[in-house]
Amino acid sequence: MDYPKRKPIRIPGYDYSQANYYFITICTHKKEWLFGDRRGLNRWGLEVRKQIAEIDTRYSDIRIVKSVVMPNHVHMIVAVGCDLQRVDGTNLSSVIGLFKAGVSRAIHQQDPNRIVWQRSFHDHGIRCREDFENTWLYIENNPAKWGLK
Repeated sequence: MDYPKRKPIRIPGYDYSQANYYFITICTHKKEWLFGDRRGLNRWGLEVRKQIAEIDTRYSDIRIVKSVVMPNHVHMIVAVGCDLQRVDGTNLSSVIGLFKAGVSRAIHQQDPNRIVWQRSFHDHGIRCREDFENTWLYIENNPAKWGLK
């Protein structure tokens, strides 16, 4: 069976370990509401929030500047090497992959057959201060658009 060719979602040849701020969106499998509902986060959503907080402690050159966990997706502004000591040259894709694996592992302890995430993630390199501020506000206001607490 011939499958359609997928368009690459990473920029070919771009070095995702170079210093920059990135807007990241990661969606759940089939956009299923796994992490909570309009009333707030459930235990899996709280686990996602915990795993996001742990990223800062695991990597010397990665910081999560802003994040929000929604019922079926996660948004983050990730600083790679920005005003941080570049020690290990961590790659953004590796960080996100390990984050997704950690969340999946925790969820699989309770629901072993659950598919948690969509393939890959969406990224946007933040280009200027205005772009950063607009992204920050988007993340800040995203829960209100959903009617979340």
